[in-house]
Amino acid sequence: MSAPSHKPLGQLALFLVLILLSAFILLFTMRAVTPLKEHANGSSTTVPLPSSPATSTKGSVLNPDGKTDVSVVSSTAPVVLTPVRSQPAGTICDEQNFICVSAPKENAVIDNPTVISGTAIAFENTFSWELKDAAGTVIDQGVTMTDALDVGKPGAFEIRAFWNALPATTDGVFTAFEPSAKDGAPTHVVHIPVRFLKKTTMKQNVYFLSEKAAQTDCTQVESSEVTIPNSTRPAEATLRALLAIDSSDTPAGFTTSIPDRTRLISLTLTNGVAHLVFDSGLERDGGGSCRVGAIRAQIEKTLTQFPAIRSVTIAVQGKTPEESLQP
Repeated sequence: MSAPSHKPLGQLALFLVLILLSAFILLFTMRAVTPLKEHANGSSTTVPLPSSPATSTKGSVLNPDGKTDVSVVSSTAPVVLTPVRSQPAGTICDEQNFICVSAPKENAVIDNPTVISGTAIAFENTFSWELKDAAGTVIDQGVTMTDALDVGKPGAFEIRAFWNALPATTDGVFTAFEPSAKDGAPTHVVHIPVRFLKKTTMKQNVYFLSEKAAQTDCTQVESSEVTIPNSTRPAEATLRALLAIDSSDTPAGFTTSIPDRTRLISLTLTNGVAHLVFDSGLERDGGGSCRVGAIRAQIEKTLTQFPAIRSVTIAVQGKTPEESLQP
């Protein structure tokens, strides 16, 4: 009796192999065609990336000659600013340590005036500052200079910020910055949060030139009362109140000979003599002996109303008193 034939089993196996091969070819074809269809339809698939801190990612792209020497940096890379110096101990600085404030400390309770000190590296040794309450009202502002002897070196500074008005809030902020040479935008910004000591107001006299008297005597000045925040330096606070009144804001019947926006640089008192240094704005409008006499009369009369001050010397920054305010 002959052995059974295995031919049907072999044909079945071959049939199954062909089916599996056809299925694999069909699947491969579909996977290849789908992206082409999506591209033709303008659609795309976004694959979410795992969240991670922004890092600098470097790679390369091909030049037209096929070389891969063009560095590519991810747009998410943070900008790392290099400090220009080590941060002085006990100071609060901007990101690069251009301006570093040693006093007041964060959230310190400040009085009127407020003394701000520290060191700074600034163009022409000059930077700006402002003191605001939490409502955004400017309490005082100005420009100060450091005592740096060399370009690019840190110099010390000290600011006396007087309150031109009572703060509307108990909290505030002192800000120092250097205006950009390009567009004036603040750069090298440092913020110091502060708290205002509760204050009341006081009434003081400032002196203006009478419009009627000016026709006969340029030095004939008369008093006008102002209300200003109480200060530990009332004479200087009163003089600064006089400087803050522009020619368009003088009381009716009065005028001022002091040029608008004139800044007091310093006031020191020695044996009853108040030594004053102003910025160049004091001489901005020029004028003859009449105008000079009126400026001196306004300043001297405003200060000598205080018993501790018997006389006054007036100088413009960079000049001696004898060279300043000449007709």
